[in-house]
Amino acid sequence: MGCGSSTQNEPPPRANERGRKTVASTRASPQASRHASPQTQSLAPPMNRAKKYEKAEIEFELLQPPSGHAPSARKMHSGVAVQDHSLVVFGGVSRTEAYDATDSLEASLNLNKVSICQQTFRVSVQPPNVAKWHKVQVGGSDVPKARATHRAVNIQGSMYVFGSHNKSCSDVFVYNIVFGTWRRLKVSGKKPRPVSGCSLTKAPGVLVVFGGEGDHGVSNELYLFHLDSNHWTRVSPKGPLLDGARTQSEAMKKLLPRRDHSAFVTGDKLLVYGGVGLGSGA
Repeated sequence: MGCGSSTQNEPPPRANERGRKTVASTRASPQASRHASPQTQSLAPPMNRAKKYEKAEIEFELLQPPSGHAPSARKMHSGVAVQDHSLVVFGGVSRTEAYDATDSLEASLNLNKVSICQQTFRVSVQPPNVAKWHKVQVGGSDVPKARATHRAVNIQGSMYVFGSHNKSCSDVFVYNIVFGTWRRLKVSGKKPRPVSGCSLTKAPGVLVVFGGEGDHGVSNELYLFHLDSNHWTRVSPKGPLLDGARTQSEAMKKLLPRRDHSAFVTGDKLLVYGGVGLGSGA
């Protein structure tokens, strides 16, 4: 599957289960959220229920009942927060029939037990905690193909999307959240090889891409995408972890390759946690 436009039919949404309230203890050990892996993670049934996070009380609350055109239950999708108390959801994996939870994504796709989604949805939350889904009518000539295990971030009202489950696309797509239009950016520089399960984080003036898995295996490559020029730059990391290496190739081996990890930019640092590396947790 390439990077261009395509049409993908999705199964109808499943009925929501009865809502429950879950309270997270502040004494619990912190856990980093991970994206599901198409190679090693099982396909447990996805969910299509919206949740609200109360920071002051460390409490998760199911918003019931959501109205509007809800998407089918899914996983491995992307979601970006918008300033008007809404969330934009794109892509992901949706179940088409009962399947063995131990099946990999590749096996399930071959058996037509799941479908990869292409549509874009938006859920808004208004007082008093009422959620409403909207199926977005998108425009533009560069609507990306259906995909999962990609990454997305919101940059000043535009959703930047990179990566794909089929590891065949390294293009950058931008969705204008206000006007509902897609476009594929014309880029320069040495762009990353196609990967799935990388991290995509925003820093002042740039997007940071690290890791992921492609046809070349699990990666530890680090790239910067400059937002003002749409230019890619590959970065050669330095620091105490890499000290003592005689060559750049030897230094990169110390920076463990990984996918499905978490990453966050704070100040001038990229913090990376967890993920799956070469044969073990990273």
